[in-house]
Amino acid sequence: MDISKSIKVRCEYQAVNEQDVKFDVEGRRIEKVYVEEGDTVKKGQLLVALTSESTEARIKDINFELEKNRLLWNQTLNDKQDQIDRAQLEFSYTDMWEKDKVALRKKLENIEENYKYTLRNYENQEMLLNMELAQLNKELEGGKLYAELDGTISFIKSRLEGSMTQINEKIMTI
Repeated sequence: MDISKSIKVRCEYQAVNEQDVKFDVEGRRIEKVYVEEGDTVKKGQLLVALTSESTEARIKDINFELEKNRLLWNQTLNDKQDQIDRAQLEFSYTDMWEKDKVALRKKLENIEENYKYTLRNYENQEMLLNMELAQLNKELEGGKLYAELDGTISFIKSRLEGSMTQINEKIMTI
C-alpha cells in the first residue's frame, strides 16, 4: 500500500508581460471580436476590428478617381502633342524664313501655355488623391488591433461587438 501526503499551498500568479488592448480612435463601431476570454493568442494575431465599409468604399472611389485622372492626363498630353505635330506640319510646307520660324516658335509657346495649367491641375489632383489614399489606408489598418505578445486573454469588456470605441478605454487584456 502506497502512502502519500498532500498539502495545500497558496500561491499567486502574476503575468510577466501583459497587454491592455485599447483603440486610439473615438466613436467608431466595433464590428468583430475574434477572440474570447480564456483563448490563447499568438503575437500578431488579429483580436478585434472596427467597421470599415465606408473607408473601403472611399478607397475604391479614390482608386477610380486616380485611374480617371491618369487617363485624362495622358489624353491631354496626347492632345498637346497632336497640336504640336500639326503646327510643325503646317510650317513644314514653307521655306522657313525667319518670320516663319518666329511664327512657329510663337505657336508652340501658345500650345505649351494652353496645356500647362491643365496638366498641372491633373498632377496636383493626383498628389492630393494619393495623400488621402495613404490616410485612409492608415485609418483602415488602425481599425484593427493585434496581439503584441503570446498569451491568454484574461479580460474582455462585455458586449464589445457593436459597441462604440472610446479613446484609451481598455477593452481586453492579454
